[in-house]
Amino acid sequence: MLTEKQQRILDAIVKYQTERGFAPSLHEIGDMVGLKSVATVYGYICRLEKAGAIRRVHGSPRTIEVVNRMDLQPIISYVHLQTFCKRSKRKMT
Repeated sequence: MLTEKQQRILDAIVKYQTERGFAPSLHEIGDMVGLKSVATVYGYICRLEKAGAIRRVHGSPRTIEVVNRMDLQPIISYVHLQTFCKRSKRKMT
Protein backbone atom coordinates (compact mmCIF):
# COMPACT_ATOMS: atom_id res chain seq x y z
CA MET A 1 0.00 0.00 0.00
CA LEU A 2 1.34 3.42 -0.93
CA THR A 3 1.23 6.52 1.24
CA GLU A 4 -0.82 9.51 0.13
CA LYS A 5 2.32 11.38 -1.01
CA GLN A 6 3.62 8.33 -2.89
CA GLN A 7 0.28 8.02 -4.67
CA ARG A 8 0.35 11.71 -5.61
CA ILE A 9 3.82 11.26 -7.09
CA LEU A 10 2.80 8.10 -8.92
CA ASP A 11 -0.31 9.87 -10.26
CA ALA A 12 1.88 12.74 -11.50
CA ILE A 13 4.26 10.33 -13.25
CA VAL A 14 1.40 8.47 -14.95
CA LYS A 15 -0.28 11.70 -16.05
CA TYR A 16 2.97 13.11 -17.43
CA GLN A 17 3.76 9.89 -19.32
CA THR A 18 0.22 9.71 -20.70
CA GLU A 19 0.34 13.29 -21.97
CA ARG A 20 3.93 13.36 -23.28
CA GLY A 21 4.90 9.76 -23.98
CA PHE A 22 8.01 9.72 -21.78
CA ALA A 23 8.89 9.92 -18.09
CA PRO A 24 9.29 13.21 -16.22
CA SER A 25 12.57 14.37 -14.71
CA LEU A 26 12.97 14.59 -10.93
CA HIS A 27 12.69 18.40 -11.18
CA GLU A 28 9.42 18.08 -13.11
CA ILE A 29 8.01 15.59 -10.61
CA GLY A 30 8.85 18.01 -7.81
CA ASP A 31 7.14 20.87 -9.64
CA MET A 32 4.02 18.77 -10.22
CA VAL A 33 3.60 17.78 -6.56
CA GLY A 34 4.96 20.91 -4.87
CA LEU A 35 8.35 19.62 -3.71
CA LYS A 36 11.33 21.93 -4.13
CA SER A 37 14.07 19.49 -3.12
CA VAL A 38 15.22 17.07 -5.81
CA ALA A 39 16.70 14.94 -3.01
CA THR A 40 13.24 14.59 -1.46
CA VAL A 41 11.75 13.61 -4.83
CA TYR A 42 14.58 11.10 -5.29
CA GLY A 43 13.77 9.59 -1.90
CA TYR A 44 10.13 9.13 -2.85
CA ILE A 45 11.13 7.60 -6.19
CA CYS A 46 13.41 5.13 -4.39
CA ARG A 47 10.55 4.17 -2.04
CA LEU A 48 8.15 3.72 -4.98
CA GLU A 49 10.71 1.46 -6.62
CA LYS A 50 11.19 -0.52 -3.42
CA ALA A 51 7.39 -0.89 -3.11
CA GLY A 52 7.31 -2.33 -6.64
CA ALA A 53 5.23 0.51 -8.08
CA ILE A 54 7.89 1.63 -10.58
CA ARG A 55 11.06 0.39 -12.27
CA ARG A 56 14.05 2.47 -13.30
CA VAL A 57 17.23 2.06 -15.32
CA HIS A 58 19.80 3.46 -12.94
CA GLY A 59 22.17 6.01 -14.44
CA SER A 60 19.83 6.92 -17.30
CA PRO A 61 17.52 9.95 -17.22
CA ARG A 62 13.76 9.70 -17.71
CA THR A 63 13.59 5.93 -17.34
CA ILE A 64 10.80 5.63 -14.78
CA GLU A 65 8.37 2.90 -15.80
CA VAL A 66 5.12 2.38 -13.90
CA VAL A 67 4.63 -1.29 -13.10
CA ASN A 68 1.20 -2.51 -14.18
CA ARG A 69 0.08 -4.24 -11.00
CA MET A 70 -3.54 -4.96 -10.19
CA ASP A 71 -3.35 -3.17 -6.84
CA LEU A 72 -2.10 -0.04 -8.63
CA GLN A 73 -4.70 -0.14 -11.40
CA PRO A 74 -7.27 2.04 -9.54
CA ILE A 75 -4.63 4.77 -9.13
CA ILE A 76 -3.81 4.73 -12.83
CA SER A 77 -7.49 4.69 -13.82
CA TYR A 78 -8.17 7.64 -11.52
CA VAL A 79 -5.47 9.67 -13.28
CA HIS A 80 -7.02 8.89 -16.65
CA LEU A 81 -10.45 9.90 -15.31
CA GLN A 82 -9.04 13.20 -14.06
CA THR A 83 -7.49 13.90 -17.46
CA PHE A 84 -10.74 13.05 -19.25
CA CYS A 85 -12.80 15.31 -16.96
CA LYS A 86 -10.36 18.18 -17.36
CA ARG A 87 -10.33 17.92 -21.15
CA SER A 88 -14.11 17.58 -21.41
CA LYS A 89 -14.68 20.29 -18.78
CA ARG A 90 -16.70 17.93 -16.60
CA LYS A 91 -16.56 17.72 -12.83
CA MET A 92 -15.67 14.58 -10.96
CA THR A 93 -18.25 13.61 -8.35
